[in-house]
Amino acid sequence: MDHDTAAMYAAFQQPIDDGSLTEESSDLEEVLGGLAPLDQAIKELLAK
Repeated sequence: MDHDTAAMYAAFQQPIDDGSLTEESSDLEEVLGGLAPLDQAIKELLAK
């Protein structure tokens, strides 16, 4: 897994591991804390 993929995986995995993502939590931006780097990473991936 390359560094960018690992970083994105870690960002999504963290709320699962720390319990902040539950079945009642549907707003990923709120759960993830509005991570700007993640947003930018997604835009870069979509641009490819």
